[in-house]
Amino acid sequence: MKKLFLVYLFSVFSGVGSIGILSVSGMTISTTDLIAVLLILLFSISLMKEKKLKLVKGPEMFLSIIFISILIVYPLLGVMIYNYPLNYLTDIFNWILVLIMLFIGINLYSGRAEEFLNDILFILKISVVGHFIFVALQFLNTNTSLNFNYLLDLRFADSDMKYGHINRFTGGFGSISALGILSVFANIIFLERIMFHRNMSMIWFILSMFTLISSGQRTSFIIWTIYFSIFMIIFAYKNRKLYRYVINSVIILFTVGIGSYFAWVLNLGRIQSQFSRIKTLLDMFLFRASLNEASGRTVRWHGGVNYLFEQNKDIFGLMANPGHAFPGDPIDSYYVIMLVQGGPILVVFFSILMFILLRKSLKIYTKNPTFSHISVVSFVVLIIGAFSQAILNSALGKAILIVGLISMFVCGNDLNNKSFDKSGKLFIN
Repeated sequence: MKKLFLVYLFSVFSGVGSIGILSVSGMTISTTDLIAVLLILLFSISLMKEKKLKLVKGPEMFLSIIFISILIVYPLLGVMIYNYPLNYLTDIFNWILVLIMLFIGINLYSGRAEEFLNDILFILKISVVGHFIFVALQFLNTNTSLNFNYLLDLRFADSDMKYGHINRFTGGFGSISALGILSVFANIIFLERIMFHRNMSMIWFILSMFTLISSGQRTSFIIWTIYFSIFMIIFAYKNRKLYRYVINSVIILFTVGIGSYFAWVLNLGRIQSQFSRIKTLLDMFLFRASLNEASGRTVRWHGGVNYLFEQNKDIFGLMANPGHAFPGDPIDSYYVIMLVQGGPILVVFFSILMFILLRKSLKIYTKNPTFSHISVVSFVVLIIGAFSQAILNSALGKAILIVGLISMFVCGNDLNNKSFDKSGKLFIN
């Protein structure tokens, strides 16, 4: 069952699992969906045989379940109260899947923090290699006389995304933003291994940095910069590794500088032709440009919020994913999506939950830095990415949430076992 769980994560991180293989009543069933169904069946059989389910005590688990449950119940209430079409309920299946995958992960890796870390590193490595190959093919297909359509069509049949978008590429995903988020998630994890754990992950760092730059996604650039310049300094100080951080930072920045130079020459990720947009982003941090000038997305946010008030649903929200119920342009901010979907209560609950999960992860990290950094990276990516991306509406965002929660609970349990109680009192059998 563990191997199938890893296949499930790979299908999401690589992007190939999103390929539709069956359509039922307008709803597309993907490879990832079929893997998930098989995994749930195996997990159910396992529960019937062993007759025990490992869960985690504590407010983090309780609040996570409450949040996911709200996102499951809200669309049901929307259909009953506002007579929304039944296809608005498709999101609840995705969130039920998140809950089940969380339980499966906790049961598979209870007491196995090191094994979980190694498995995630392996999945990220092969996913990054896959995206690197796709980006290379997309770049050559766009910028040279070579034609790789016969290869790209294996993944992107009847889709223009096989070419990327003017030197911004998708890798194995169907969207540019997904490549940016996966790349920065993987890149920071490899960077952590290089900076603090003397792990030779430089080749994986370089490959994931290449795919990150190729996406041209500014949100991911911001995530990387904030993590490198703030969180890593905090970790280095608390673990008395400032000297190592400084030395390694010189090597890392030199490597990134060389990569950025070649990316500029090749206009990879449009960093040359669209440098003015990156400059505006820097100006925003220096308070010389507004958020709207830097992102261009606030008009969409205003549209969603205004629609909420026009419909007199400003207290409990639309009770449906705005992707279904909002007639305007897509809202590229998960915080605004939460506001429109569930009103102020839901967006505040989501914000508090993310803060609590990050705080707990940081607390675990300071005591057990060897295996627990994956949860910190996961929640930093989600918290910052949610400002300008509908990050948790995607399968990738949900998978990062699952990985972050499993890492936090497994590492926290291992820490307690070693320090306090070898019986594993965090778990209910």
